[in-house]
Amino acid sequence: MTDSELTARPGPSDSEGNPPPEGYLDLGALYVPKIPGLQLRGKLEPDKQTLRQVLLVLGASGVAVSVAAAPKSGNSWPELAAQIEGAIEGAGGKTDEVEGPYGLEIRAQIAQQAPNGKTMLVPVRIIGVDGPRWITRIDIQGAAVSGDPEQVAACEDLIDRLIVNRGNEPRIRFDLMPLRLPKEAASLNETA
Repeated sequence: MTDSELTARPGPSDSEGNPPPEGYLDLGALYVPKIPGLQLRGKLEPDKQTLRQVLLVLGASGVAVSVAAAPKSGNSWPELAAQIEGAIEGAGGKTDEVEGPYGLEIRAQIAQQAPNGKTMLVPVRIIGVDGPRWITRIDIQGAAVSGDPEQVAACEDLIDRLIVNRGNEPRIRFDLMPLRLPKEAASLNETA
């Protein structure tokens, strides 16, 4: 699959069982393009090798990506979006649904505790993409959510170039698929 084929339609593509193309990092269930300046961050599981979500930092923006198993019938995103909206609003945040280049998106204000102890609302754009037996949740934060057009374009280009490698292993619906450290990464910045 060429880069132009990958970006011809929005959203992550399916690997169709193929290994990562040249110029990609192999994170197991996700292939990530090697983009100059792109940083990988994530919280490792107790085995010190497995991630459930990876944060891709590009400039002043962050793109958090997780991949879960989904039914063959697809169209899981509306159900998952409703669960996410309920969780955000239940924690004191706000949500709006909008139609974006990836279909239904959630524009959220997530309640977080500021260093001074007060609650602040952090803007997040949440995208869901259904694939064959998988679904990706993509949370964008930072300058790309604040309206910086160059950051928006850079993040959407990154998302369009992602490739999901579902594999054939049976999985429970919405079971997060493990990601692993790329061999090329000498160290991964861990977040608490």
